[in-house]
Amino acid sequence: MVFGFHLNLPGFTFGFLGVDIFFVISGFLMMKIYSTLGIKNIKQFYLKRFLRLTPAYLVVSLLTTFIFFTRVLPYEKISLVTQNFYANLLASNFYYWTENQYFVNSGLRPLLTFWSLALEIQFYLILPFLFLLMKKTMKLLVFITFLSFILFIVLETISPETGFFLLPGRLWEFLVGVHLASFLDAYNKKFRISTFTFRIILITFPVFILIIDLMEVEKSLIFNVFAVVYTLILLFLGFHWQENRNLLNNFGLVIGKYSYSIYLVHLPIISLVYYKPFSDNVKFGSDLKLNLVSILLVAIFSFVLFNVVEQPFRGSGAKNLIYLHSFALLIAVVLLLTVPYFKNIGSDSMIRKISFSQEDRSIYRCGTFNRIEILHKLMQGPESCLLSSRVIGERFLLVGNSHADSIHSALNSKLESMGNTLYILRDPLALNVLNLDLAKQEVVNKKIDVVIYHSSSGQLSKLVFADFVEFVHKEGKRLIIIGPIPVYEKSVPASVYKNYLYSELLGSKTLQFFQNLYGDEVYYYRQLANSSHTVYFNSLEVFCTPTCQLIDIVNGNLLYFDSNHLTNTGAAFLLKDFENAIRQISE
Repeated sequence: MVFGFHLNLPGFTFGFLGVDIFFVISGFLMMKIYSTLGIKNIKQFYLKRFLRLTPAYLVVSLLTTFIFFTRVLPYEKISLVTQNFYANLLASNFYYWTENQYFVNSGLRPLLTFWSLALEIQFYLILPFLFLLMKKTMKLLVFITFLSFILFIVLETISPETGFFLLPGRLWEFLVGVHLASFLDAYNKKFRISTFTFRIILITFPVFILIIDLMEVEKSLIFNVFAVVYTLILLFLGFHWQENRNLLNNFGLVIGKYSYSIYLVHLPIISLVYYKPFSDNVKFGSDLKLNLVSILLVAIFSFVLFNVVEQPFRGSGAKNLIYLHSFALLIAVVLLLTVPYFKNIGSDSMIRKISFSQEDRSIYRCGTFNRIEILHKLMQGPESCLLSSRVIGERFLLVGNSHADSIHSALNSKLESMGNTLYILRDPLALNVLNLDLAKQEVVNKKIDVVIYHSSSGQLSKLVFADFVEFVHKEGKRLIIIGPIPVYEKSVPASVYKNYLYSELLGSKTLQFFQNLYGDEVYYYRQLANSSHTVYFNSLEVFCTPTCQLIDIVNGNLLYFDSNHLTNTGAAFLLKDFENAIRQISE
């Protein structure tokens, strides 16, 4: 299911539910295994689990990193060694949790599926303690299961990435498998179920998934729950099914035998086969030839991995495991520390500048962890954060969507050099009915002197903005509106890359084009600037003279890191004469 999902095959839109099924089966099997070993053999349990999972896991992570080095751009090498480092720490889920959501289709992430294996290992670590808890009182374990399920539902609303990547929101899926294993151990009554009946039940879920896929139904928690319940039913009935060996069953046994190796190698191979710089490197196209190549390579490499690494290490000892993990971790640390020095090897100066566009960008406005909604709610703020090193001079507050995010570092440097202070509103949206009061509140709480507003075109709500302007003036504050920047249909780095290598047209635009496109919005901002409390800074006239620039001709660096967000170079280019706007608003 997961393999088909990543190949973007028809009928596999909901293939990601295979992970939910995997967690339930894992909880079931681990309970059966651990209860057989007994509480006194906790060390043996851990050793067998780590010998089962980590050798193949570490080998694939390391080989993926080295193989991709021969193809990818310099900035992607940094991402690769970082992903490999977290994989070696068995904490990939924490890395992807802080980076982005699973279903965001940008960036090279060939080790993305390792998040579920990290979660699996984290479950192994706590299982013995859950087993002890179950022996003392089953009611408490039932409560924990229910609590995790409720948390999963709540997190889907307030912080989906937390519910998806971290164990607290996923623990219930493991635990329902644990409960079923415990129930079957205590349930002695046997009954028979026919092969025909079992197979009818077996195909229910795939048929259901295919139907909702064809109906283009959107993702919902209901489907996660359905997958879990379906798995429980199959596990229960499977213990009573009178198996008749046939060709279909034998094929299933072969897939089951190699399933772990298939899971490990499939996404690195698909990512390599489909790899294109600055392209979608997570959810791929449906090219029949490339899909067939991917399937063939996965079959070959999973066979080799199973027989050369996975199977031999299962009978190995703790010493070999420690040696392997220590070696892999040492390589991971060395790569992480040295990648800034060797990432550009093999790339000419232009490719380096194109690649640098992906590094030449600001961190998230209030830091990486502040972007995680659940942490923000638990810590109760802050609703804006100080970007300057200290509070001096006049206080400025930057408000706006991701376009404000992309300029905040350059703006802070500009204001600090003039002896002023910059705050930024945490909410990463253009002004709207939901954050209007929040923006007003921060203007008052932080004793702001000047508000700077910047967002992409098409985000303007005149009613909301007029309300905010009236508030700013009433409070005796001042307002600088940084007009919308030129944006493009295609990624600027990708266009420059193709222009450099294949002489494809850049698709540059002119000042007249964007004046016509943004006409009504720009006119509205200009009208507001007639007030003595408001200044309009025309971004279009900075970039377009009259042809709009994509590259800073002074240093050769790109002004954009995608189709519509400025690099730090681009932000500095935009704000090179911003002192005039500040002086004008201060007069």
